[in-house]
Amino acid sequence: MSDHEYVTNRELKVANSGLFRGSHFDMGMLSLHLILIFLIVSLTMGSEKSLEVYNVAKNWVTNSSTPLFVYGIFAMIIFSLTLAVSPFGRIRLGKDDEKPEFSRWSWFAMLFSAGMGIGLLYWSVAEPLYHTTGNVFMPEAWGLGWDEAWNQGDKEAIARQSMTVTFFHWGIHAWTVYVVIALSLAYFSYRRGLPLTVRSALYPIVGDNVFGWFGNIIDLVAIFGTIFGVATSLGLGVAQLNAGLEALTNGALSVSTPVQILLIVIITLIATVSAVSGVGKGVKILSELNMILSAIILVVFLVFTGFFFDIMVAYFRNLFNYVVEFIPMSLESDSSKQAGGYGWLSGWTIFYWAWWIAWSPFVGMFIARISRGRTIREFIIGVLFVPTLLGAFWLTVFGETALINELRGYADFAFTAGGTEYTSVRDVAIGASSSSTYALIEALDWSSVIKLIATFLVTILIATYFITSADSGTLVVTTMLSAGSDQPPRGARIFWGISIGAVASVLLWVGGDKALNALQAAAITIGLPFLVILLLMCVGLTMALFDEKKRGLIPARA
Repeated sequence: MSDHEYVTNRELKVANSGLFRGSHFDMGMLSLHLILIFLIVSLTMGSEKSLEVYNVAKNWVTNSSTPLFVYGIFAMIIFSLTLAVSPFGRIRLGKDDEKPEFSRWSWFAMLFSAGMGIGLLYWSVAEPLYHTTGNVFMPEAWGLGWDEAWNQGDKEAIARQSMTVTFFHWGIHAWTVYVVIALSLAYFSYRRGLPLTVRSALYPIVGDNVFGWFGNIIDLVAIFGTIFGVATSLGLGVAQLNAGLEALTNGALSVSTPVQILLIVIITLIATVSAVSGVGKGVKILSELNMILSAIILVVFLVFTGFFFDIMVAYFRNLFNYVVEFIPMSLESDSSKQAGGYGWLSGWTIFYWAWWIAWSPFVGMFIARISRGRTIREFIIGVLFVPTLLGAFWLTVFGETALINELRGYADFAFTAGGTEYTSVRDVAIGASSSSTYALIEALDWSSVIKLIATFLVTILIATYFITSADSGTLVVTTMLSAGSDQPPRGARIFWGISIGAVASVLLWVGGDKALNALQAAAITIGLPFLVILLLMCVGLTMALFDEKKRGLIPARA
């Protein structure tokens, strides 16, 4: 035992036999039964009623807790930046002489793939176009109805503002949530010798109570956030994959529930095999493949759209606007403001903050797992800024291309999605967002060969991002259930990998999109209690770091 590790005679016990061999028996049983209860209750109520019930809870969370989300996440940003520039930044997530397990390239690839790769693919075209209908950061849209600001105002100014808002939702705020939980998990596990579980981050506050029922509740909330989050992404995001296959096959594989369930089954099987092979093999290889494919797609768009100069100028302009507007947007907490005919802040910003928080146990645990051996300063800079800048570039390439086309108009454009014909990509983004990227490809002045190649590459990338999200989620759930083991039992990885896919498939089969939206609403509801846990993590981590300072354990300046 090193000088850094906590001295405790308590531990998390795991079963030696049976279905939950190698896992915490009580946690495994509770997780399984509570998920079954959730499915039975949701299916018994029906998709309409369950969506209504869970939406009531979700809307209460996003409407009544706006200031807590706004100021809580802003406080986490200040906390993270303070740690990075303080002497605590020299502390290593592990022993003082420990080296990182993965290269920076592999580390960045896995960070981006697990963090928000699939979400960026889904929203990079749709969200900037959607925000042109009105948002609270655009004063001229206050009090106006749906799309009135766009129809009456300066379209170019509105387009620029919509990109700034999109950066805001996918930038530092999202990644600071991941920084807090991942840093806490990595620090308390790899430096302080506690299990790699969420409960360990509260050890300085509650002591050995983290090994009892209190810790079980904390980990259960994290497990449910992970399972619901990954299952929701599988179910809702597979519609985008189906849309790509429909485009590639000229409608032979049309958008339908049976096709989407088949896709979930295939993705789940591949993801489970990847999860069984471990982080160092399957997950790492797929994440690096994602980054290579992403780079190829970016090059295709930059070279063949003819907008290279416009996009590069827009990238730096968008970053500048994001920095200038960062604090005003971060502190906007008036949920009563109407824009686009509805309560925009709770419907977008607070929804995103709750979603990132609900998603954070999964992403945070995975980031912690791949970050052993890095210093706190390197960790915060890497996790907070590199994915933010990469994500901003991706959003600019796709979002700005869509906005440029929208502002310049279309020539004989027609696109069918979900049986509805659209005459602009903006209309597709609003009415059938899962098809918006493919609609943009169709709208561009490209040859049929280039369009086919771009559609194929985007579809393959969606599939690989899905797989990395699913396999990472499986590893996270089994790690938490196996008392923080770096190598959870293979049987557990297979069981929970299939279970996550089964949850998405069952809900999609019985209730379609409405049942999956209900699952998403349930996941977002978890965001409020977990926000409180994240803030407590900041307190616990601060206490532990000052304890190291008091005992003279902070490494000297190199």
